[in-house]
Amino acid sequence: MFFETESKSLIIKFNVMRYMSGYKIYGSLIFVCTLLVFSMKVSSQKITNKDLQMMINTELAFAKLAKDSCTRTAFLAYLADESVMFGGGQPHNGKKQYEKMTKNESLLSWEPVYADISASGDFGYDTGPWEYRKTRSDDQPAYYGDFVSVWQKQPDGAWQLMVDLGISHSKPEGESPKLRTTALIPKSVQPNQHIDFKSELISREKDFIKSFSQAGDTAYISVISGEARFFRDGLPVLVNSHDIKQMLLAQNKNKKITYTLINGDAASSGDLGYVYGMVTIESTDGANKKIQNTNYQRIWKKEDGKNWKIIADVITGN
Repeated sequence: MFFETESKSLIIKFNVMRYMSGYKIYGSLIFVCTLLVFSMKVSSQKITNKDLQMMINTELAFAKLAKDSCTRTAFLAYLADESVMFGGGQPHNGKKQYEKMTKNESLLSWEPVYADISASGDFGYDTGPWEYRKTRSDDQPAYYGDFVSVWQKQPDGAWQLMVDLGISHSKPEGESPKLRTTALIPKSVQPNQHIDFKSELISREKDFIKSFSQAGDTAYISVISGEARFFRDGLPVLVNSHDIKQMLLAQNKNKKITYTLINGDAASSGDLGYVYGMVTIESTDGANKKIQNTNYQRIWKKEDGKNWKIIADVITGN
């Protein structure tokens, strides 16, 4: 997420307004900052999957390092070499962007409140709130938002951050929800080395984009998971099906939204994966026309072991 400050642009965790509205990336220093105050609090839902707990522990350690040291140090420690972040409507190599940054006194804090993992235990994602303070001594955050992070287990067993994206919104009301995971019974799936699950997912995303271009928001109806979470800049995270449908109707009113797929990946078990790309939003208000170029990320899951469903859908701010 990218963030506009008095000094330079920041690349906030998850690049989307985990990163706020108005970020700019080039011509200025890319900086990261974001999320809610780190907390080691334990979820009210017991996490029984050991791989999922390890991924969550990694996210918590990541947030703690950002709090104890600085955002740059934390991201460089956990970003994969091929990690992706976003700015200026374009994807960028996250590791290289952070290497260009310099340490400052801002504080980006965050915590996961929802996490899920593939049947193979090597691929997962988590989401949660973030807060950004311009200096560590600030009593109140300057910005708020939510992030969506995709993690992948490496051959040595360590988890690395692959994609980080998010949104910004006003100060949330009430306390942050407790950490939880899917309510669905996990399926036993063995990795299949003979199936190219990435290509399968890319093909599914292309079909969805084609359907969306023809049918608009109705293209979502048959592919939204009952556990879906939708992220749109300026709005709280949407988890209720009625709220999601109302948002989709409003999103497409007097607007033409065009998705351009760039890349993605899937778990070795072929039941969980993500895609990302560019979004062009053409708004028409009377004689006035406005074009916005930004980014999107979708996370798909085969909840029944066969059919891909959207479980997370993110469109960032500028």
